[in-house]
Amino acid sequence: MKGLQPSNPTGALALVWFCCFVLALAVPLVLLLKASIENQAVLPAIEQISSLYAPHLGAVLAFYFATKPKTARRTKANAAPFIAAILVSFVWNAMIAGALLLVLFGTLTIDDALTFVTGAGPKLSWLVAPALGYFFAKPGDHT
Repeated sequence: MKGLQPSNPTGALALVWFCCFVLALAVPLVLLLKASIENQAVLPAIEQISSLYAPHLGAVLAFYFATKPKTARRTKANAAPFIAAILVSFVWNAMIAGALLLVLFGTLTIDDALTFVTGAGPKLSWLVAPALGYFFAKPGDHT
């Protein structure tokens, strides 16, 4: 099984995306626990968050789990694709998960945050899709 050490860039990217997804999903659940949101509003919120993350996180996890660990010695990979992928991942996730976290601080309502993220997420997908596609789909020694 592949570890998630710093020497495993695909593992690091998968971990970033998965943790941000869990963080974003936690917002409506925390609101439900605090009785700040009605039961019937939780499922649509989870659906909207899930639909934003599905194309990116789905691809990241699919490529991560589909690749076999290499037993041969790795050559040193170019760090630029990893740095680009991690930076655009942080930008996209900061916009999405960050906007949802503002709900917990009382800055936005859940409806306003969901409206923002469902508008901003697809508009910023052009930023993350090529970097993730290159990094995960390109055969090479960076996995």
